[in-house]
Amino acid sequence: MKNNLLVLLVVVISMFAVSHALAVGKVTVDPNVVKKVVTPQPPVAAADARLDVKITYDASGVRLHQVIAEIARVTGATIYCGKSSEDWRARDIPVTVAARDIPARKLLKFVTYATQTSLVEVKTEKRKFYRVVRNAKLQKASDDYQAAVDNFEKAHAKWSLDAACRLKDIPPSDIKAPKDADLDWSDITATQIEISKLLSAMDADTRNSILSGDQLILTPRTAPAGLRPALLAFFRSADKLYVNRQNSGRMFLSSDSRMIEPATTDELQDARLGLNLEGRGIMMTGVVPASGPAGRLMMRISRDTTSSLADIVLANMDPSTLPKQPTYPSLPEMDQLSGAKGMWDSPEAAQKVTVKLEADGKPKFSGDALIALSKALNLTIVCEDFETVCRERDIAASFGKESTVQEALRVVGLSARWWVHGESKALIGVNSNWMQELRNLIPQRLIDGLTAKANGDGVDLDDATELAGFPEMAVLKWCSGETLQGLASQAPCQSRCKAIWSFYSSLSPWEKGLARSNAGLPLNRYDPKVIAGMLKDNIKKNLDSDALFHLGVFNSDEPAGGAASDWNRVLDPAVLPTLVMRLKTSEPWAPPNPSPSISKSSTDELRTERDKPIKIPAGFAKRLNYYILIEGGDARSKISLPIDGPNALPFFSPKRTKELSQALADQKAAAAQPVKN
Repeated sequence: MKNNLLVLLVVVISMFAVSHALAVGKVTVDPNVVKKVVTPQPPVAAADARLDVKITYDASGVRLHQVIAEIARVTGATIYCGKSSEDWRARDIPVTVAARDIPARKLLKFVTYATQTSLVEVKTEKRKFYRVVRNAKLQKASDDYQAAVDNFEKAHAKWSLDAACRLKDIPPSDIKAPKDADLDWSDITATQIEISKLLSAMDADTRNSILSGDQLILTPRTAPAGLRPALLAFFRSADKLYVNRQNSGRMFLSSDSRMIEPATTDELQDARLGLNLEGRGIMMTGVVPASGPAGRLMMRISRDTTSSLADIVLANMDPSTLPKQPTYPSLPEMDQLSGAKGMWDSPEAAQKVTVKLEADGKPKFSGDALIALSKALNLTIVCEDFETVCRERDIAASFGKESTVQEALRVVGLSARWWVHGESKALIGVNSNWMQELRNLIPQRLIDGLTAKANGDGVDLDDATELAGFPEMAVLKWCSGETLQGLASQAPCQSRCKAIWSFYSSLSPWEKGLARSNAGLPLNRYDPKVIAGMLKDNIKKNLDSDALFHLGVFNSDEPAGGAASDWNRVLDPAVLPTLVMRLKTSEPWAPPNPSPSISKSSTDELRTERDKPIKIPAGFAKRLNYYILIEGGDARSKISLPIDGPNALPFFSPKRTKELSQALADQKAAAAQPVKN
């Protein structure tokens, strides 16, 4: 018992001592906790002697997986590119490599740095291997940056709307005319002031609805009472500007040169203005039905954004009196490459060099010039190279004379930050816009497949619609070369039609067959939220087309302008289950013989060789135009919503078009020959 009391007393005293020490700040951690010692981890593959093998290797504008495969072949190490063979976002990054007797591990270091990837080591019970995958830290930085950009655009749209509302407060005589002002600049300014008044008249709910991404169609006849006077005044001013331009000869929509009359008040009452959030501003597009010589015309009278109006306000008003403008987010910085320094700060930038390109008559691209520069300097060069793969810009004539390395790199034309690694005699380029480039990457298999088909049997519907699943800017970039140029202009690649054509592209062959049939593909088979979102996206993005005036969902028996928001019927829960998708076709329009009053040179300027219809020789599919029709309805009305599609498919490259035209001419010539007995 005595011993137990002694132990208890020791414990109590110990606890008091610790608590007292904590109270006076002498003890900050539990002394009984063993400190964890962190041992620095060795670099990946540090002990793998195979990666010490030196490599000399040139590759202009190839994909990352090809470079990794070559390094694996030379070293004997097992190195995979991407998380799997389907990881094209890592595997298909375009690069140019000019390696000069450099250890494989250093080449891997430079290649992964230039492409924002990482080399990781994978160990299993049976073996060890490596993978090159997207750098997780940089991927998160890219995602965070994109989220910040999205938030900025929303904030800027609100700011530009508030700023545009201030334009009406500036006397027209105080607004400075730009240096390149049009002759009708004062009329333009008057119309812009009317837009400012209209925007100022919108109530808070209407503003918030547009800023949240909803589209709005307003007509003076059916708009909320508080908006009608401002809306009518805007249309009257815009119509005056349009008519004056047309009649003065500065803008012709057709060869008809007769004067047009201003719209009547009744016609202006039926005019429509579409407003929708686009990028960092609110886009406004209007149409006025006006009487013309050939009947009723739809006259597009305005296309402006709150951002452009805000710029006018900034140039003519004290900025301190305006709401604070949002700041564009800063690009995240990559960690500096260990042991490297900026090229422009190094003596290597001023070194003289003569870049000699091989004189074989073939076009030379950025990658070819970098390899030639590497040979001239005996320097390893590694960089991301979208220029060679996408642009196909022949720069052969730009080289051959002595210049500095800095000047040579500028002529190469890559948008890159260059780093010099003196110890390894290497030059590493990192794309200045790497986040956007990687976001707009398209799989190599798709581009290669389209190229092969454009030069062969032609790009057909399912090939073209596969592009609908990628951003519009990505398609523009990857289809900018001569072979595929023209595909990017097809409707499935445009943002206004992407949602529906991307949905079509995702269908199985059986589902696509239903869409091609007379019965059509019932859309009640799919999630109604997905279908509603797809249709709403299409309608919203078609506000700049004739759909602004005739969306295709209005009742024909309703008075003009009386169904400005009837497109909502498509999204009605009672209507959605009735909708059917049908794929429709028509033969391309063949232009008539040019009018005698129009010269051949003028005709050629208006229609490129690629746009001219060609007859397809026997054995090839007939060219067709495609579009989608969404049909259905309820007891009140029938709905028919057409969606533009690709035209003149199959699509051929200019070279293949010429070959097919010649083949057709040969067929006709052979058929005209007399038959020998």
